[in-house]
Order: sequence, then structure tokens, then C-alpha cells
Amino acid sequence: MQESLFSPEFQDTRPEYQHFQAPFYIGSGGWNYKDWVGPFYPPYLDNADWLSYYAARFPTVEIDSTFYGIPRESTVKNWRDRTPAEFVFSAKVPRIITHEHKLRDCKDLLYTFVDRMALLGEKLGPFLFQFPPGFTVRYFDVLHDFLPVLPANFRFAVEVRDPAWLHEKFYHLLAANNVALALTDSAYIQKKSVVTADFTYIRWIGSHNSTIKYFGEIQRDRSRDLQDWAVVMAKKFAENNLPVFGYFNNLYAGYSPGSVHQLYHIFQGLTK
Repeated sequence: MQESLFSPEFQDTRPEYQHFQAPFYIGSGGWNYKDWVGPFYPPYLDNADWLSYYAARFPTVEIDSTFYGIPRESTVKNWRDRTPAEFVFSAKVPRIITHEHKLRDCKDLLYTFVDRMALLGEKLGPFLFQFPPGFTVRYFDVLHDFLPVLPANFRFAVEVRDPAWLHEKFYHLLAANNVALALTDSAYIQKKSVVTADFTYIRWIGSHNSTIKYFGEIQRDRSRDLQDWAVVMAKKFAENNLPVFGYFNNLYAGYSPGSVHQLYHIFQGLTK
């Protein structure tokens, strides 16, 4: 990695992004956004250096591209080598597993994916199973049989988008396998703070029917929601020293780095 990403003649005036400290890992869902050039990335910066720049300011990122397929070995090694030692990547499980196979006959695919992502070494965080709304409770037995075969020594989280899943039987199934329920702030299901594993996973998604088209500034006031989340994080998660992996989608308020910044300051105000 380069010693400095700044041109010698350039003085950066962008705000410093103070970030959460372990065991809280709060960042963005992805880093490869052209609209961040100017508000976040310096205009002179080559997009090949965006990840390094991002990772110098936030402790974690959720990789969205893995949803579309298993990355090449060289890609994973590049992610690993361009980020600081303490940086953490979470990764979406490929949609061929969650959306096409819906967990059936895909154990080998999952193991291949996990093995590839394990090239990240200590930088590898949780894997996210992001299921579609059509993954309804009628798949309960499929999930019941699948979770015990998850590769050992890795963290997994499950996001469901059918509200009918949210009941004690489902929570007990996740807890029995130390799998986290992904807590979401979205249009799909009611916000929850249920803990089913020795860590938790949060996704601030917003609505995919949003009118937000530009991702370079906050365009929606989410301060009340962020206040609620900050209270849960301070009173439920921090007091129990529970690791938290949380990621903002640009669609949540318009600009993920700004949302992380807002949550950080609200949280700091509660914990001083």
C-alpha cells in the first residue's frame, strides 16, 4: 500500500471521519461509488485507490459484489493487501445460494466461497445470507437442516424479508447454531434488536423504491431512527461488550459515510 494517498501539492479539506472503536465495526455497504468523488474521495484519486482511502477512515465494509458471484483469488488478495491490518470485511453470500438454490444442494458452492474469502485471513468478518422476500417460512425445515453444516470457525448472519419469520422458533434455531439475526432498518420488516449469536449484525437499508438517485449527500432525515439505534447500541450491545458489525446503504439517507458520521456522534453523546 502507498505511504500516502495525497498528492504533494494538494491540501485536503474534507471532514475527518471519526469512527467507532472495537467491538463496534460500523461502515458502508460497498465503497465503489462515483458519487462519493468530491464529498468523500478526492477528485485526483484513482478509483483503484478508493478502497485504501476508505479503509483509512472506516474500520469495516460489507462487500456487495460477492452477492453476484465468487470473486477471483487475485481480487480477494488485492482487497487484503490494500487495507490496514485491523480492517474487517463482511461479505454477502452469492445469490446462487440464497436466491436460486435457496440453500438446497449448494453445500459445495458455499464451501468454495468461504474458502476463497478465507484468503482475507484475520480481516474476514461475518458472512451474510441475504434472502429474498420469497424465502418464506415454508423454507424453515430447509434452513433447519442447512445451518448445522455451516463451515466451523466462521461467523454467519441471516437476513430475512418476510415478517412471518420473526418468532421464537426461528430465533431459537439461529441461537442453537450461533447464527446472528441481521437486524435491519428497511421497508421490509419491523426493526428488532434480537440477539441470537455471540455478535450481532445491523443493516441500515432504507427502501429500494427510494427516489434517491444521487449518493453524495444526506437527503433524508434519519436522526430519530439513528437515535433509537444509538440507544440500543449503548444500552444493549455496548454494556454487554457484544461485537457489532453494521453497514449503511446509500439509499438509507443518501450518503453512507455521512450516515456513519451521524450515528457516531449520536452514540458518543449517549456514552460520554
